[in-house]
Amino acid sequence: MKRRLVFPPLIAAFLSAGVCDPGSLEVQPELEDRFSFEGDLEGWSVGASGLGEPPAPWGASRSMEQAFAGSASVSLSLENTGGEGRVFLRRRFDAAPATDYTVEVSFALGTADEGTTNLWNLVAGVSREPPSGGGLVGVGDTGGGVGGGFQWVEKTATLNLRTGPDSGRLWLGLGVWGTSPFTRQYFIDDVRVRIRRR
Repeated sequence: MKRRLVFPPLIAAFLSAGVCDPGSLEVQPELEDRFSFEGDLEGWSVGASGLGEPPAPWGASRSMEQAFAGSASVSLSLENTGGEGRVFLRRRFDAAPATDYTVEVSFALGTADEGTTNLWNLVAGVSREPPSGGGLVGVGDTGGGVGGGFQWVEKTATLNLRTGPDSGRLWLGLGVWGTSPFTRQYFIDDVRVRIRRR
């Protein structure tokens, strides 16, 4: 008894319908990256806001003074006479337009702050345009925990954003907000960024 083969015609029908056409598939960008600033700022730029008038002295640059991973980090410093200054890093990432994303950022903070009083705020934010400081929100503090003296502590933040309808551009900002009139210096190293669709 003869049996008819039905699979080849079915496969041909799927192929002719474009089911297996790789040109019709759109892969949504997702990203994981890590930055330890060994050679340069690795695409990050620096900024400050709320410095008063005349502007309070501040600094943000690659440094070999302290390091958590490798031999370099980023130093953030501020002479916060007005009690409102923010110093931060920012970097652009490219994703898909009109898409909801969750951005997870983890990093090592080098701090000499002790106790629970007069701590400064850590700030972070994601936006469609380069952050200028005001859009960064508190995501923790600069406390180093028990033991005293300079320490490296792990910090994390989770942020959400819907990219614009015409561009997948996504900016991440990360830094410190001086909430008391002191002069301080912090270090940021081993920044890990994970961007996922929601």
